Amino acid sequence: MSNTPQSAAPAPADVQPPAPTHASPGGNPLGVTALVLGIVGLVLALLPIVGFFGGFIGFVGLVLGIIALVLKNKKRGAAITGTILSGLALVLSIVMGVVYAAAFVAAVDDSLEVTVNGEVVEGFADDEVEEEAPAVSTEPGAAGNPLPFGSTVVVNDEDGPAWEVAVGAPTVDVTADVLAASDFNTEPAPGRQFASLPVTATYVGSGEAPPAELVFTFIAPDGLEWFDSYVLYDGLLMEMDAVSTGETVSGVVIIEIPTEGAGDGPWGTGYIYGDIAWYFGDV
Repeated sequence: MSNTPQSAAPAPADVQPPAPTHASPGGNPLGVTALVLGIVGLVLALLPIVGFFGGFIGFVGLVLGIIALVLKNKKRGAAITGTILSGLALVLSIVMGVVYAAAFVAAVDDSLEVTVNGEVVEGFADDEVEEEAPAVSTEPGAAGNPLPFGSTVVVNDEDGPAWEVAVGAPTVDVTADVLAASDFNTEPAPGRQFASLPVTATYVGSGEAPPAELVFTFIAPDGLEWFDSYVLYDGLLMEMDAVSTGETVSGVVIIEIPTEGAGDGPWGTGYIYGDIAWYFGDV
């Protein structure tokens, strides 16, 4: 048996470990959602009324964008843009909300601004609001051709004749009497005084009605009308009880009027829900 020498086994080849591979970043749905919400929120934030919803959408987009930024192995381009736009939408909705609210308040204030007895008062309405006098007419009983004091006229309501009214000559300055009548009565504004107008009214409508259905006015020389004032005073016509058909009441009407020209203008009466129908004055 021959001894054949065995050849040595070949040395194993050096095996290098495979090089590590890096996975490419995948899509980022949250980032895309944040981007879409940011765009929508930014558009809505510019619009009145719905701007609030734009801010809400922007807030949601901001939260989603931040979450999308911290996710691993996700693309961040859309997430960054969406986060920025959503943040802008949120801030812009707040700013525009303040701007629109301020504009609305200013518009409301302007619409409620009225002139009360010669002074501009915002957000106030009263039966003493000045109104431009009606166009001058030469018809008997019109402002340009008043009836003499003591004349009796008929004032109509919605259904027809309601009151027969006789207006006497006014006392153009009863300021001291009004202030003495009650501690709750206040001084008239500078340049003004209280005047008293005596009135006798007979109800000729059906059923019964209060004398407060009648309104009274004074036209100053500058053309502004001054309506009856509410004060605490004995015999005030507007405070008297309702009367039935054929019953008569007598009382006074107090009007705060300008001191200048207090005795020069005509005095008028009419139905509370209608125009001044008749004027009286020195003829």
